[in-house]
Amino acid sequence: WETGSSDFLINASLIASEVNTSGISDNAVAYSEPVAVDHSVHVQARTYLDGSWSAMTDRFITFAEDLEDLRITEIHYHPLAGDTVGDGEFEFIELKNTGPSTLDLGGVWFMDGIEYTFPPETQLGPGEFAVIASNTLQFASRYGFVPTGQYSGNLDNGGEWIAFGSADGDTLTAMLYGDSDPWPPLADGGGHSLVPVEFNPDRDQTRPSGW
Repeated sequence: WETGSSDFLINASLIASEVNTSGISDNAVAYSEPVAVDHSVHVQARTYLDGSWSAMTDRFITFAEDLEDLRITEIHYHPLAGDTVGDGEFEFIELKNTGPSTLDLGGVWFMDGIEYTFPPETQLGPGEFAVIASNTLQFASRYGFVPTGQYSGNLDNGGEWIAFGSADGDTLTAMLYGDSDPWPPLADGGGHSLVPVEFNPDRDQTRPSGW
């Protein structure tokens, strides 16, 4: 088009509406008593005073009993070696939140088998997984995604105890896996990993028949 062309038209209009200038949602509910929380939850809160909002406070409130919903859902203790990389560099352990609440894994730590502590505010939603590996780079090169974290040490190819606990020191899970019957033999260097038979395994993960 050209400046001054008779076939170019701009039709502007102004639409006005009532705006809530307080910043408080119309769906907000006023309360004067403490809010009771009976399960793990993600809380975002701020106060409103004299027409001004405070800074946002963002916290995870995690109940210890909800951490009991955390399960081991895969152990790759003796993976296949790479062309020039040892098998121990491809190890990993997978955890799953089998409960209904988002968990803050901050401070959850492995006390047997490997050494790892989840950093503060590590969020794990219902049905979500966290994977920690022996070597982040090698894991990503083989499996195509970056794990949640990297642990110290290695899993024993002959079997050993794996245990992790809460930041308060309570043991959440402890299990002893093995590399021979009745444990699945293909997980011992055959390219397979140990996985539970059940989609959401129960708390007793020590039974070989459950893997």
